[in-house]
Order: sequence, then structure tokens, then C-alpha cells
Amino acid sequence: MVAPSLERYWDLFEDWCDALDQPKTPTTPATLVRFLYAFPAGVPTNTLRVRAVRLHHEEVGAPLDLDGLRDAVGGFEVLVPGTRTLVREGQQFVTPAEAIMQQPKVHRTKKVAEVVRGRRNAFLIVLFAHLGLNREQIRAVTAADISPAPLSIRGVSIPRGDEPASCYACAVTRWLRIVWATERADHATIRQTCSVQTYYDDVHDCDEGLEHDWRYATTLLPAVDQHGWVDSHRSISTRTLSEVIGQVQLPTGYREQQWVRTEPKPTRFDEMRKDEFDVAMEDFDRRMAEALARSAEVLADAQHTSNEMYGLINPQVG
Repeated sequence: MVAPSLERYWDLFEDWCDALDQPKTPTTPATLVRFLYAFPAGVPTNTLRVRAVRLHHEEVGAPLDLDGLRDAVGGFEVLVPGTRTLVREGQQFVTPAEAIMQQPKVHRTKKVAEVVRGRRNAFLIVLFAHLGLNREQIRAVTAADISPAPLSIRGVSIPRGDEPASCYACAVTRWLRIVWATERADHATIRQTCSVQTYYDDVHDCDEGLEHDWRYATTLLPAVDQHGWVDSHRSISTRTLSEVIGQVQLPTGYREQQWVRTEPKPTRFDEMRKDEFDVAMEDFDRRMAEALARSAEVLADAQHTSNEMYGLINPQVG
């Protein structure tokens, strides 16, 4: 939300745009620079003006092109914020893919809180690590922003990784598969969907397709209490969101899926030359034809025997 102290700067920008018949939202870096030149001021005031316009654009889901604005202002007296990321880097943190890998995905007890929170957090990691969303943008994501085929969020394609445990697309579909059940407090469905008995380490969840019930969810990022219950009417608070983001990239050593790439088994055809392979295939075709011929003879003999038995059991009346 834009602070009241910044509203007067936005009001001035609105009035200027209306006077010159310029679109206010979205605006362009060039238009914003023209506005700043129209009302000369020092660095602090210009910076507050840019911040007011930037926050208004973020509120309506049309963030400013900060890189383009930075290039447009050049040496002009204004400070443009840099592009921030919530991804933490350093030896003390795991990568986003590794963070997804260490989130719980299946349950082994009657309690569902751990798996609900784990699947939600994996979805959250995709939002800030792959889409680059900030906290307010994350809280504003709705079902309408998601396209299941091909999978994308706000027009950004969600990639399918090699390993299901760390796959970004799987992280999204695993959460969408239970989000409606969590809102309805349907723990039985959550336990069934996340059952360890029906979960396979080498199967990509993103290949399984999505039902449409996730579209009914009021919020895609709810707060989850210790018992697995959620407040379906509000997104997770910014404070709690910051706490979760600060923790998900800390190494836990937890690894639920022990997926190992399957190596192809060697066959007698691997080292064959093409002419040898062709001869082997001709021999295979000949053997198949002989087997089919023998099968036809056996079936014909069986049919003949069946006809004779039927005649003995049901003699014709002469």
C-alpha cells in the first residue's frame, strides 16, 4: 500500500498526465522523466515522486521497468531502486532447487500440517526465485494468474526439471493439487493425495495433469497453523511471509525423495554394425512368422476339437 505521505506526489503525477492526455497506468520511463523535468526538484523530492509512481504501479500489477527507467534518467537527479531479489546467496544457504527438494511432500502420520506447509513453501520458492516477485506481489497471486497447459504464472513459463524432488513445475502442481482441500479443511483428501503409499520418487507430478478445483481457492498462499488448519479468507501476512522466506533456504539435511537417474541396460544390439543389425532383424521377422504360423495351426486344431466335442454333446436329430 502507498503511504499517505506519498499520495501527494502521485496526485501531482495524475494531474500532469491528465493535462497532457498521457496514460497514468501503465506509464513509461520516458513519460516519467518528462514529468520530473516539468517540476524541477532536488534528489529527495524526485526520488519520492518515483517511489509513489512505482508503488501505485505495483499495486495494480503493472510494475515499472526499473532498468529502463534507470537508463532513461541518466544523470538526472533521482535515485532509482535496484532490482531486488528475495533469493539468498552464500555458502550458508542452499539453492532454490535444493530448498524445494528438502520440503516435505508426503505424510507418514495422521497430521497433515507438515506436508501442507512443505508444499506451500515449495510453491512460494517458485514465486520469489523463478518469477522474482516481491512480498506484496506474492500475496496478490491468484488462481487467475495461473495457466495449467502449458504451466505458467503471470505469463512466465514454469520449467520442468530433471529430478522430480526439485522440479519447479512439480512444486507448483503439488501445491495446487491440495490447495482447495486445505481451504475446506478436508484433511482426509490431503492424506489420500499426499500418501506415501501412492508416491513414487521417479514420477513427475507436473506430468499428471491438474483438476480444476484449485481454481476455487480464495487464496493460494494461506497461513498454516500447527494443526494444518488455514485461514481461507486472508493470504499469509507479510511478517510471516518474511519469516518463511528467511528460513526456506537454510539447509535442513532433509531428503524425502532418493531419486537416481535410471541407466539404460546394455543389449546385444549396442555394438552391432548396421548390416549385422539388419540381418538380426530379418532373422527376428522370420522367427515371428514361424511362431505365428504354428499358433494358427494350434488354434485351428483347437477349434476342430471343440467342434467335435460339441457334436458329441449335442448329437443331431436325424
